[in-house]
Amino acid sequence: MRNAFLFFVLLVLAACGQTEPQPRQCKTTVVVALPDSVAQAHDCPVAVQLAQCAPFAVRRAVAIVNGQEIATQLDDLDGDGRVDELAMTVDVAGKAEVELTLFADGQQSHYAPRTDGYIKLLGKEGQHPRVRSVAFEGSEPTLATYNALYGHGAVLEAEAFAVRVYADHRQSIDLYAKTHPRLELDSTGFYTTDAQLANGCGRDVLWAGASIAAGSFRGVENGRLTTIDTVAIRRQTVLAAGPVRTVVEVEDEAWRHAGHAIDMRQRYTVYAGRRDMMVEVWINGALPTDTFATGIQWLESNPEGARLGCGRAVSWGSNVPDKARPDLAEEVGLGLDVSPDCFVGDQEDALNYVAFMQPNADGVMRYRVAFGGGREVGGMADYASWRTHVEAWLGAQPSVSVLR
Repeated sequence: MRNAFLFFVLLVLAACGQTEPQPRQCKTTVVVALPDSVAQAHDCPVAVQLAQCAPFAVRRAVAIVNGQEIATQLDDLDGDGRVDELAMTVDVAGKAEVELTLFADGQQSHYAPRTDGYIKLLGKEGQHPRVRSVAFEGSEPTLATYNALYGHGAVLEAEAFAVRVYADHRQSIDLYAKTHPRLELDSTGFYTTDAQLANGCGRDVLWAGASIAAGSFRGVENGRLTTIDTVAIRRQTVLAAGPVRTVVEVEDEAWRHAGHAIDMRQRYTVYAGRRDMMVEVWINGALPTDTFATGIQWLESNPEGARLGCGRAVSWGSNVPDKARPDLAEEVGLGLDVSPDCFVGDQEDALNYVAFMQPNADGVMRYRVAFGGGREVGGMADYASWRTHVEAWLGAQPSVSVLR
């Protein structure tokens, strides 16, 4: 009798300890819609916050559009060991619906790489190992930090272009334009040889000089643009480098700006199939009077361009990026689009179109930079065609909604 009673108690305890089984997969629909004025667009960038979609840690995702699987990328952007964002690009004709299935088990499928990103150390005998992150003491001379990395900074590459962010006080954005759409920076870097040029590779196409280059970030003090001169730590990190997008962060701890210290984090993102880069800048410790800036340079020869209003601009012209090779002139197109919620004014100076910004209510500044090169086969050939492209780019921002 006692054994029967104990057996009954164990059954009750087991029943009380039972919980509903946790789901191992879930489905959601992502709707990507273009403005009414835009009929269709290719490779629209989409980022989905996984916490909004799945009650579990996501390990695999499958996205279906019109019955066909498209590439997805799972990224851990905050470094906590758990993926927090899904990235994809979607071709849209008016509106597209993505059937998204998320799994708690399994491995993510392999997709053909369409972006890349790296930081390479400057090594001997042509050996330049990749690292995920590098940090320099702010007391180090900026020329030393600049020369410590192969290519002088982190590189983000899409099929049509690549950029690098200098690892010094300027943190300027330099541009590499492709002749043919493909990934090639791992072999050429920003130092394309004559043999590689003859084989159809692209090259560094921008001479920045003292300009703001291609969407570089600047401080503003007493109406003057400033670089990030005095910091405690300078850091560059590749957060993601996959088939769909590459994400790089640049951090400056205790930057002395306008007489006080602020911490700054800049995030640069390029997506597959695109010819633009998204920039987000977070500031901790900014005063209400603090102002910052970005912009695009005027090219040194035959410059053409226009202010398009509210932090938008277009620029086209030619320059000689390597002054030792005046025979290798390059035509370059640049475009700028600053988010209205952080734009506070603009101006032109002798070198640049400049847009002034202040952090929005969430403490962030956002802008986009578009890139083009005259060397592209089948690409833009002159200012008129480049401006047409930039104006279409400005008007083709899709909206994204997630339906549970």
